[in-house]
Amino acid sequence: MLTALKFAISVLALAGASLAQDGLTIDNKHKERVSSPEVEKIYSSAKRAVTLADSTVEIERLAK
Repeated sequence: MLTALKFAISVLALAGASLAQDGLTIDNKHKERVSSPEVEKIYSSAKRAVTLADSTVEIERLAK
C-alpha cells in the first residue's frame, strides 16, 4: 500500500514538472515574432512576480 502511494506521488510530481515546462505562453494578437531576449525578459519578470506573491502570502500566513 505504501509503495503504491509513493509511486502515485512520484508520477504526479513528474507530470506536474513536465507540465510546468510549457507554462509560458505569449499571446500576440498581431502575430509578430518575439525575440529570444524579449521572451527571457518576460519570463524573468513573470517569475519575479510569482516569487513576490508567494513571499507575500507566506508573510501574511506567519503574521497570523
